[in-house]
Amino acid sequence: MHNLELYINDKKKLFSEHHFFQKLYDPQIELSKKLEFLPYLAHFIMSFGDINKYVIPFRSPKDQYEKIINTHAEEDAHHWPWYIDDLKALGLDKNQSITQTLEFLWSEKLAPSRELSYKLISLLSNQSAIIRYIVIEVMEATGNVTFKVLKNITHTLNPPLKFCGQLHLSHETGHTITEDENLFEKYTFSDQDRLNAQNIINECFDAFSYFMDQLNDNLNQLLEE
Repeated sequence: MHNLELYINDKKKLFSEHHFFQKLYDPQIELSKKLEFLPYLAHFIMSFGDINKYVIPFRSPKDQYEKIINTHAEEDAHHWPWYIDDLKALGLDKNQSITQTLEFLWSEKLAPSRELSYKLISLLSNQSAIIRYIVIEVMEATGNVTFKVLKNITHTLNPPLKFCGQLHLSHETGHTITEDENLFEKYTFSDQDRLNAQNIINECFDAFSYFMDQLNDNLNQLLEE
């Protein structure tokens, strides 16, 4: 497992260099304008809660591996209320009709965010604990990068934001929540299983990077308005 963790760390570093994050750090752009992209996270953030509630957990965990997966999913399933709170705090929860909301959530502008959700579901569904662990590790790695950036650019706001602030970052450690950190690390892969795991890691990071491309396009459009 150690080699795969190094592989994920390398992919995480590349992910952290995405131009979207560089734009969020741009001092020439007002913070309030930067954060206008947050509604474009909506489909994925709400789907992420459901993925952790309905897809990742084992209904009847048979061993410690499966119990650890369930413990992690239970915690991650409850982050979305912080997102709602931040939208309200920033004045981004504008009134609109239900049809306008549906058209927005399922628009082409948000297609990559929906594809990310569906990709994660396809990689997680009916998989073993070790495969779910690997996908979770990628989700944690990308989340750690993203929320570190958001915390860094919003840390001066008072009162502090929840989803975009230290509260959320403290729960996005970059690794799976587990009482026994060495349990999965001791897992031994065959050469073929390791190759399959690397392919899954690549697919996950590609989907997250495509999502960042979408957010960058969304932000560019907002900056032009």
